[in-house]
Amino acid sequence: MNAHLTRSRLAAVAVVLGVLAGTSIALARVAAPAPAAAASTLYGRLLLPRELPGFASPICPRVETDGSRWALGYLPVDQLRRNGFVAGLGEELHSNSLDADAVSVVALFKSTDGAQTELQDELAAARRGPAGLTTFPVAGIPGARGFALAGGGSQEYKVAFTDGPYLHLAGIGFVAGAVRHPSKAQLVAAAAALYRRVHAQRTAAR
Repeated sequence: MNAHLTRSRLAAVAVVLGVLAGTSIALARVAAPAPAAAASTLYGRLLLPRELPGFASPICPRVETDGSRWALGYLPVDQLRRNGFVAGLGEELHSNSLDADAVSVVALFKSTDGAQTELQDELAAARRGPAGLTTFPVAGIPGARGFALAGGGSQEYKVAFTDGPYLHLAGIGFVAGAVRHPSKAQLVAAAAALYRRVHAQRTAAR
């Protein structure tokens, strides 16, 4: 990957800011073990290869249950605790053919309201940030937020949404001006496929 678009860059300027900003670091750490049920649920809520074709993960991520470790200085820990953070899981993905990076992140909160509030808090923080942020519609996911970030020689697309107490983010990033790169439509389709799958599973489990 070109030096000015690294996975840490993709993480640091993305929303959900706190969740993604820690992804590249958190995945390399040995996280504290999470309750088996929570861990199993989170792993099943990451993007599948068929949902974002051409991207693969080089490592197996670990569930993080400590709010301060999850925030990694990018999110107010008090905010996470107030909103009821339980556990989070982030996975970095890469496409050799497109020379592009992607992320799939999910965080579990104690309630639906907590997950929705966290999303609003983090979006508000992103709008106050230095990166140029523009929004775009996301079809097929109730309440989803789509946004683009550009700067530092890179272009990034993100989709964030909640499903009950779960807060999800999917994102792709690539060198600005690259001839071949993943599209906004590809990300929206991947996020919509993820939502349909996890929402159906949660509904069936009730």
